[in-house]
Parts: sequence; C-alpha cells; structure tokens
Amino acid sequence: MNLWIFNHYAAGPNSYGVTRHFDLAKYLVKKGHKVTIFASSFNHWRKEESKDYSRNEFYKIETYDGVRFVWFKTSPYKSNSLSRIKNIFSFYFVLKKFNYKILNEKPDYILGSILHHLSGWFAFKIANKFKAKFIFEERDLWPQTLIDLGKVSKWNPIVKILDIYESFMYKKAFKIIVLFDKADQYVMSKGIDPNKIIYLPNGTDISRFTNIEKFGEVNDISTRLEGKLVIGYVGSHSLANNLDRIIKLAQILKTDKRYVFLFVGEGTYKDEVISSVKDMSLNNCIFLPAVNKEKIPSILNHCDFGIISLKDSPVYNYGFSLNKLYDYLAAKLPVIIDTSVKNNVINSNDLGISSNNLVDLANMLSNLTKEEIDVMKKNASKYVLDNHNWELLADKFESEIFLKGNEINV
Repeated sequence: MNLWIFNHYAAGPNSYGVTRHFDLAKYLVKKGHKVTIFASSFNHWRKEESKDYSRNEFYKIETYDGVRFVWFKTSPYKSNSLSRIKNIFSFYFVLKKFNYKILNEKPDYILGSILHHLSGWFAFKIANKFKAKFIFEERDLWPQTLIDLGKVSKWNPIVKILDIYESFMYKKAFKIIVLFDKADQYVMSKGIDPNKIIYLPNGTDISRFTNIEKFGEVNDISTRLEGKLVIGYVGSHSLANNLDRIIKLAQILKTDKRYVFLFVGEGTYKDEVISSVKDMSLNNCIFLPAVNKEKIPSILNHCDFGIISLKDSPVYNYGFSLNKLYDYLAAKLPVIIDTSVKNNVINSNDLGISSNNLVDLANMLSNLTKEEIDVMKKNASKYVLDNHNWELLADKFESEIFLKGNEINV
C-alpha cells in the first residue's frame, strides 16, 4: 500500500520533536509499504529552520530509512502569536502550491493529522482529488480539550466552528484514529459507528534503547548527578505541561539531599520555570536544552524516575498518550505522575506512583522500597513492549487499515 501522511509538525530522525509518524512509517516500510510524510521544515520545538533553501526553493525531498519526507519552507515564529498563525497558513498554502505529479505515484491512503485543522482539511481535499481513502487522526479531542482545560467557553463561536469541522471529518473519514484509550466513547457520542474508530496510541521505538551512547551535555553535569536519585522530565516546557507543579514537588523535597530534578527541553515557559527555581532558592533542579530523539535514551539512562504532571481537567478521563511516558517506561523508569485521574495506566499496571496531592506524592516516593522499585521497573519494560512498541503498533495499523481496507474493496 502507498500511504501519504500530512502532519505540519512531523519530525524526522536526528531532529527535535515528536517522531510518531516517522516511527510508524519505518516499520510500515519494512513490511513492504510506501510512506511519504509532508511536513514543515521549521522546527516547532526549537523554533528554527532545519533546512537550507535557495532563493526560489520552497520544498525539499529527503529519504530516511526508506521513509520519504517532503519538507516545506514556512514562515518562522517564536511564540503563540500572530506569527504562529501566519506559519500555519503558510504551510497550507505551500501544500496547495506543490505539484504532486512530480512524485509520480497515486496514494492508496491519505492520513490527515490535526495538530491544527488546516492540515487535516487539506489532507481530506487531496484524498478526494486522488480518490484515496481518507484517515482522520485526532491527536487531541478538539474542541473538547479547549473547553475542559478552561481555555474557551463552550459557547465560544470558535468552539462551534471546530465542532462542525470535527463532526464533518468523522463522517467523511474511512477510519478515525484516536490516541486515548477511552476516546472512542467521545467519538461515538457524536453518532459515529464504532467500527470506524481505531485506538493507535503514541509509542516508542524500542531499538533506540538497546545501544545507548553517552554524549557531552550529560557528562558535563555528571558530578551533580553522582550518588543522587534523579527525577527526570524530558519534553516541552510550556504552560500545558504543568511544570509549576513539578517545581513545587522539588520545593517539598529540597531538604532531602537524595533527590535532584533534571529538566530537558525547550518551550515558551522555560524562562519562567527557571526564574521560579531561582526565586525559591532551589539547588535541586538542573536544566538542559532539548535533545533530539536519538539522544533521549542516553538522558534517561542517568535517571531513576520519570515525572509527569497533568492539569486537573475532565478531558483526561478519556485517557492520555504522552510520548515522554513511553520513553520513560522503555528506559525502565518508575513514573511519578501528578494527576487527579484515579483510574490511570500507572496505577492499573503498577508502573510507579500517582496522586494529585504533592505532599502525599513526596511521601510515597520517600517510602518506596528497593523491592517495590524493582517490580515497577520490570512492569514498565513489559508494559511498553506489549502495548506501545512501534513495531507492534505498525502491525495494528496494517491490519486495521490496509488489510481491512482491501477487504472492503473486494
């Protein structure tokens, strides 16, 4: 089968960001399928252009591990301002400008992934043009996420527009991909046939964790980590990641000299987080810049725990699918999760500790025995291998979409 994926923010190898579609594509290619990913070359996480273009160029075609990328030049931005909106529209316009005939092929399936809606809309339109089956991938539950996180009112006109868009895409899609384990309930509440819905969560490429190489950034701070229990956070430093709560946990634990918090990543909120640490006079927090996906295993190899904090929001009752979570588990790290969701994957599978009370979380952490930690490490390794291994997720994608799609054609 020939699959085209449209994802504005897709990341390739040796890059910064989410490699969901590259990891999926690698294993589909190994199965004999063709995959092309259409993405912006302006890196969303580093806020910088990753390619060199000549004056009249607006795209580049590159292939990694058999996966073809079509990179598009888009306008730069530094924050969630008008420049970000301009970047979104510029991606849409270069998608329209590109001559798809030069690829000299016809796609069988087209996947539109919505980290913003213009990308999904264009994927739908071009699927119609090529008479390909359209797959709608909803990375978050829009507009419900905006409502539940308190960003907008349910009566906001933008919410109404997004709701109409979402329902339209649900109805037109051959298959709908959701990333949360209970998100099918949300989609079915819109009157959608459950047979159209596929749960395909985020995952991790286990092969990255087999041959771990050391690199300079961690070596430079190794003396500060030596003999400590390292609590690692690897990911975006933005308001949505609730880093204030992690800093408060570091403040609670500051008198316990065993623990140090290691923050790795970039984001619009990073300067404020560092400022908060200085204002609290915390000496148990270390900050490193973002690293590419291939280096994350090396970072996590220096950690004893991984940490996540979720905002208190009803949207998480549908589940959550965080890339950093599966990287933590692949590194065999027990997970500390600050959340009000009682029935979560960490509790259900004994993968770490969970609470929305930071004092309780600190006490649980301090009282963990070596035997309990060893069990959590073993559970983490097995759970991610059985449920969030991209090789197995590619098998599921192939079975649920390519094979069943062919059956429908017969």
